Amino acid sequence: MKTYLITLKNYIYRVLMILSAIYLVLRVVSIVLVKGFDFMIFSKTYEINLLNLAPSMDILMSAICFTVAFIYFDGLKRVVISFAAFLLFIYSVFMWFPMLIVSQSLTPIEDPSLTDNYAVHQVSHQGHLGEGVLYIAVYKEHYPLLYKRVTSESQRFSKKDDYETVDSFDKNNYTISEDQKYLYYGKMKIPLK
Repeated sequence: MKTYLITLKNYIYRVLMILSAIYLVLRVVSIVLVKGFDFMIFSKTYEINLLNLAPSMDILMSAICFTVAFIYFDGLKRVVISFAAFLLFIYSVFMWFPMLIVSQSLTPIEDPSLTDNYAVHQVSHQGHLGEGVLYIAVYKEHYPLLYKRVTSESQRFSKKDDYETVDSFDKNNYTISEDQKYLYYGKMKIPLK
């Protein structure tokens, strides 16, 4: 019975280490896609930018990796592996907050007339006296879950003069041109292609 429990425990440790290694490879691939090829990883079905989940998953997976490496490799016998897993955990904890700050939320564009899938990232900066800037970035799906930025536009506004545009932007009320080339938020015109 004791050997069965030891075998089961070793099997669980190996499975967790393999999952940690697979996660590490997936994170490296996602970093290359985002930083090297300027893609966003977005699920239209769940309306989630999957990169926003990465910081929390990094902490979870590095904690699992560190714990399993420390126990499975007897901590002090194989110091290099346990220490590397510990450093990965510490790095993930320190990077969690900065990564959440720079994360972007995307919203899919739902229109039956569109033949391609699009998502937008919207930001509005309102200053004093009702003036500010509207910024929008449009992403187009190139591969499943992989969206690439097509265009970005910014426009200065005054709430007195451009109330319709600001209200449409804030409520995400948009219209698509008949030729499917432009997205409109009131008077703000954003090319889709």
